[in-house]
Formats: sequence, structure tokens, C-alpha cells
Amino acid sequence: MTALYILGGAALAVPSWIWLWLRIAGQHWVWGVAGVLPPAALLGGLLNARAALLPLLVHIAGLGVLGFGLWQLWQEQPEQLERLVKGQWSEQVVALESDGHLQGQLQGQPFVLERAELQQGMLVLRQGQGLIANREIRIDLSGHGRALMASVFGTDVLPDDKGELPQVELLWQEQLTGQPRALRLSRSYTLSLSLERVPNGLVGKLYLSLPAHQATVVSGSFFISTADEQPDPEWLQPDENIEVEVQTEPEVVPVPVFSLSRLRTRPHEYLQRELYIETASGHRVRGKFQGINEAGQLEIKQMVKSPGFVVFRVAPSDVQTIKLQQP
Repeated sequence: MTALYILGGAALAVPSWIWLWLRIAGQHWVWGVAGVLPPAALLGGLLNARAALLPLLVHIAGLGVLGFGLWQLWQEQPEQLERLVKGQWSEQVVALESDGHLQGQLQGQPFVLERAELQQGMLVLRQGQGLIANREIRIDLSGHGRALMASVFGTDVLPDDKGELPQVELLWQEQLTGQPRALRLSRSYTLSLSLERVPNGLVGKLYLSLPAHQATVVSGSFFISTADEQPDPEWLQPDENIEVEVQTEPEVVPVPVFSLSRLRTRPHEYLQRELYIETASGHRVRGKFQGINEAGQLEIKQMVKSPGFVVFRVAPSDVQTIKLQQP
């Protein structure tokens, strides 16, 4: 609708200005020269109202519609108005879409990620460097606990999902007053999030869509440096809730005995089988065997609070105890 006001106002203002200039130019050659400038044409129309009243009124109406459209654009998207004033007619965010950088819109305002943090399970995505961010998205993942410490973490939420879901919080500033506003949702949104650990931090991919009337959709990739990640200290402690089962192997068995070396030499025989692993550092992992990656690490998939899963990667040299769970 804003674009219609701007285009409609321009469609009225430009032809009526030419019409107005022709009328005042017929009154005196001075107005013919001065009327080339729109402000002078308005003045000439006022001084020669008897001859130029109709084009003057149409021109003023066109300017009014155009001005109203520009005012609405300033309220809703001031960055877009600034680009138009500077003569930058194409959208600058197109370049960001090509490299997958997280961006979109938040409450109808453009959102481009400037900093990402993960503080004790709270994913914070900010635009703006001030004490109060211009726009900010917070996703509470603390319910997943130590699952966030895994090599790979993922979660998906659909609008109809029930139960314990991550809370999404939006923070932004009003365009006219600059007053901070906030919105919290615990359901009725779409979320797809993945986090993968790399040597210097976390690489994430996000798609978030709120109900249509919230005018909020963001998608793309982001990076969280090691300095911007702070896990809950409890997540770093060994999990004492898993029962430790002592592995005993009979001296004589009719089938090959399961062992770490057999798993490494014949991994295809144990795909999707349930394994229990205890590492030299005291961590315990129970989940389905996914295979051995290019780095030679064992990949174990463990389901967590729905909807979600984590993939643990364990180096063979770190394995102290390993057991194959019977189906």
C-alpha cells in the first residue's frame, strides 16, 4: 500500500506540474522560465490562480499523496527511505542473500545479524552495537541442557507442536519514539535450527517464522565465536544418571566377541545398533551408532527432548569402556 501511495502521488504530481507550467508560462515569459522549478511553479500557480487553478489543485493533491506515502515509508522502513533519498533504488540485502548470512525482517523492520551469542542455553542474535540492540532475537534452548555441548545439535518446531518448546523473544525499538518493545512466544511458530562445532566456535543455520501478523521471518547462517559461548557449568560435569553396566565376556562364545577393534574394522555390521561408551575423561554416551567419519571418530546419535537429537563424536583413543546393547 505504501508503494501505491508513492507511485500514485508521483503519477499525479509530475504531469500536473507540466500542465501547471504550461498555464503560467502563457501568462508571462518570466513564469515560463521560473516555472521549470516545481517550487516556482507552485508560486506562479498561486499568483495566477484564475488561469491555473485546476492544474494547481491537481499538483497539490499529487504532492499530498506522495508525501503521505513517503511518511508511511519513513515509519515502517526508514533504512529504505534513506536509500531512496540517496538514489540507491535496488535492495542492498540481495548481496547478503547470496552468501547465506542471517537476515530477514523483525516486526516489519529489516533485520541483518551483527552478532551472535550462546549464553547458558540462550541463543542471542543482535542487530546494533549499543547497550540496547536495535533489533534482537532470543531463543531459549536451555531445556536441551548438555545436548548443546555435542558436536552437532539440531531442533525443529512446527506451529502445531505441543509440549515443552523453546521460548522465542523479540526485542525492537519503535521507529517514531525509539521506545523498546518486546514480544514472547512459547508456541505457534516455525523453527529449524542446527549448530555444529568447529575448532574456533559454532556454525549455525536458522529459519524462524512467526504468525503472519507479526511480520517476522529470518533465515540464513551465522557464527558464534568461542568467546561468545558460555555453557552452564553443570553441563560440563559427567552425567551420573546413566547406570554403569560392567561388561563381562565369556571365555568361549559361539559368535565373534564385540570389541572396539571389531567395531572399527567392520562398522557396517553395527550401524543403528545401540552402544554404550564411557570415555577416559568420565563422559558417558548412549545412542545409536552412525558410522565412522573421515577423521576416524565414532559417531553416536542420541535423541533428546522432542523435537531434537545430538550427534556425539568420540575418538577411539578416548574410549575406556564400550558395550553393544542387545536389541
